[in-house]
Amino acid sequence: MLKERNGRVFILPNNSILSSKIINYSRSGYIEIPVTITLPLALSFSQAHDAIRAVLAAHTKILPNIKPENNVHTPGISMVARLRELSLPEIYPEHFSSRVLFSGLGQAGNTVSIRFWICDINYREEIISEVLNEIGQKLELIGKS
Repeated sequence: MLKERNGRVFILPNNSILSSKIINYSRSGYIEIPVTITLPLALSFSQAHDAIRAVLAAHTKILPNIKPENNVHTPGISMVARLRELSLPEIYPEHFSSRVLFSGLGQAGNTVSIRFWICDINYREEIISEVLNEIGQKLELIGKS
């Protein structure tokens, strides 16, 4: 049996478990978040790129700039210990670099793929919402200028 965070319980046959990849997010804690947004045609990619990178660089729940008070609350396991446990020989900020990539052209606007790392899967939706809200505000300011 497997239990989801929302309380749902799944009963899986043994052969399904043995032949499948199982990801334990509560153990690793680190997940790369992919988000796609569409930019207004009037907004250049370079303007949007700089604004989005600034939001990601300042956000306190995005790696590598997580403050200790926003760290994963796993008793006895610090962020550094958890990274070492994941076999990263040394911790480099570029392991968790955020990316902003131009991913498509469209009539409604140009598409941008944003990828960033978080360390607490339990707050994934809230963090995405915060990030998108901040990006939206920043892009709106640029559009007005």
